[in-house]
Amino acid sequence: MSINIKKFVIPITTHKKEKTIEFYKILGFVCYNKDTFFNGNFFLNIYEKDAYVVKGLSDNMQHNNLFLFSMQIEDLETFKRDLLTHKISIERIDEIPIGEYITIKDPNGYKIVIYELYI
Repeated sequence: MSINIKKFVIPITTHKKEKTIEFYKILGFVCYNKDTFFNGNFFLNIYEKDAYVVKGLSDNMQHNNLFLFSMQIEDLETFKRDLLTHKISIERIDEIPIGEYITIKDPNGYKIVIYELYI
């Protein structure tokens, strides 16, 4: 069986919609339509929910370290400087012989891994 995947759509539930939108714009996502953002590989659908409901979800996500997605980029060093310029903290840096991986969290507590492969 052969599967041909065209696009990934990632739903994000938040009570911090504007903050979430600004965060993903910093990561290079552009507005595709009202609540959808795109970076060439991923669509993000951002859903605003009641703060009480989402807070309970967010606390649970942070406790369980819920992983959202990973993104391969070129020039991770420049990207890391851009994150620091925008006051986005890097949670973890992992270097392996074939590349470097960084982990960040979005305003909702979702983990995102961004990496550059050297070969």
